[in-house]
Amino acid sequence: MDYGYLDMIHFSSIKETDIESRLALLLARWIIYDNGFEKIENLLMQEKIEWKKFREIIVYHELCAFAYICLKKHLYLLPNNSMELLKKDYYFCLTHQVFLWREFLRIAHIFRDKNIEFTPLKGIAFFIDNMYGERRYLRPMVDIDLMVKKETLPLVERILGSLGYEKHLGGNKEDYWKSQNYHLPFIKKRQKGLPCMAEMHWDLDYKRKNPLLPYLWSRIKKMRLDGKEISLLSPEDTLFSIALHHRRFGKMLCLKNVCDTAMLLERYKDDIDWHYILREAEREGMRTILYFIFTQATLLLDVKIPPFVLRRLDIPGYKRQLIERFILSNTFAVESGLNNYKSLYLRTHFLIYDNIWDPVKCVLGLPLEQFAKFYSLQPYSRRTNLLYKIRYLYFLKSLLVIILNATTKRMSKLLKNKK
Repeated sequence: MDYGYLDMIHFSSIKETDIESRLALLLARWIIYDNGFEKIENLLMQEKIEWKKFREIIVYHELCAFAYICLKKHLYLLPNNSMELLKKDYYFCLTHQVFLWREFLRIAHIFRDKNIEFTPLKGIAFFIDNMYGERRYLRPMVDIDLMVKKETLPLVERILGSLGYEKHLGGNKEDYWKSQNYHLPFIKKRQKGLPCMAEMHWDLDYKRKNPLLPYLWSRIKKMRLDGKEISLLSPEDTLFSIALHHRRFGKMLCLKNVCDTAMLLERYKDDIDWHYILREAEREGMRTILYFIFTQATLLLDVKIPPFVLRRLDIPGYKRQLIERFILSNTFAVESGLNNYKSLYLRTHFLIYDNIWDPVKCVLGLPLEQFAKFYSLQPYSRRTNLLYKIRYLYFLKSLLVIILNATTKRMSKLLKNKK
C-alpha cells in the first residue's frame, strides 16, 4: 500500500457545503501550525457560517477556548451573541486552568516533601512540557491527573485529605476502584466555580495478566519546574497513554485528542524511539489503536508518520480502509445527533483492537460498575444486577440498533442516489 496517498485527503473529504466543519478543521490546524489565517479569513468573508452549529462542533471537539483567540481579528464578522459565547469560553477555560495549575503546584510541593514519586499525566503534563507553546493555557483540562506508585496510595490519600479533598467514588464501592480500576478520583468543593478534581493513577489502563509497559518508570525523563526537578513520561509512553485514553473512553473522534497526538509527534519527531513503540505495541496489543490515532493525525492535521512505522504495525488492508472511512465519515457528523456516544463507542470498540476476541472479552468480563456507568444505571441496584446478568442480550440489543440504523442510513443514501 502506498501510504503517501493519505497526504492527499484533506478538505475533499468534507462536504463542500459543510462550512462549519471546514472552519473547525482549520481551527485545529491553526492550533498545530499557527498558520492558515488567510484560509480562515476567506471562509469567513465568502461563506455564511451557522455559528450555532459551529459552536456545537467545537464544544464536542473541546476547542472552544482556542476559537476566540484564532478568530479574534475577525470578530466583527460574528454575531454579537456568538462573539460573547466564544469570549466566555476563552475566559472560563483560562480561569479554570490557572486554578488547576496552582492546585497542582500545591500538591506537587507536598508530594516532594514526603518523597512520593509521581509523574503528571495528560493536560498537566502537556502544560509542563510546553506542548502547546504560548497557548498552553487554552488546552482544556478537566482535572489533575497524577501517576504514583500504588504502594504509596495510603499516604497519598492522607495528604489529599489534609488539603480538603474527598474520595469521589461515584456510588461505587472503594474496593472496585482499588482492585479493578487503575485510578482513584478525588474532589474538592469550592465556594465559587467548578469543584477541583484530582485523579491518582497507579497504571495507565485496567489490570492485566502481565504488567502494562513494564519499563515506564525507568524511562521517565526529568525536567526543571520552578527550579525543582520533576518527572514526566517519555514521549513514547506519553503516546501510549494517549492511545489508551482514546480506547478506554470511546471519544475517539474528539479533535482535542488528535491535536494532542499531533503536538507530541511534531515536537519529538526527530527523537522518538519508533522501535520501542513498535515493540511494545506488538507486545501490549496496541497496534490497531496506534494506527487509528496516526491515521487521524495524518488525514486531518497533515502530520507525517514514517512509512516504515505504518508498515510494521501490520494492519490488514480491510481494517485500514474501515478505519480511514470511519474517521472521514464521522469526525464532523457528531453534531447531527445520528452518532451518539454509545453508538460511536460500540462501533469503535470492534475497530481498534488487534483481534476480534479482545473487545469481546472486554464485554464479557465487564465489571458491574462499568456496565452501570455505560448505561447510566444505579450501581448495585436490583434492576442493575438483573440487567448485568443478562448483559450479553442488553449489549446485543444495542449492537442490533446500531446495525439497523447504519443499514437504514445506507438504504436511504442508495435511494437518494437512484433519484
